[in-house]
Amino acid sequence: MACISTDATDDVGCEVALLWAIVLSVTNLAAVLASLVLIVSKRTIECCKLTKLVTLELILAFGNRGSLQGSGEY
Repeated sequence: MACISTDATDDVGCEVALLWAIVLSVTNLAAVLASLVLIVSKRTIECCKLTKLVTLELILAFGNRGSLQGSGEY
């Protein structure tokens, strides 16, 4: 009987160790995914700001040129 109970204890110990390994892996995966979301969000915001800046520069460049052509002054 002692042999059976020792084997059962070892089996439970292995299952608990496996469960903890899975929990830690999922926790690490969640942390990595959260970091990726932050990186992608930051890049999207930077890209959006750059797009607005380029658009503003184009409007200023061509907007001023258009107003000069309309008034007859160069």
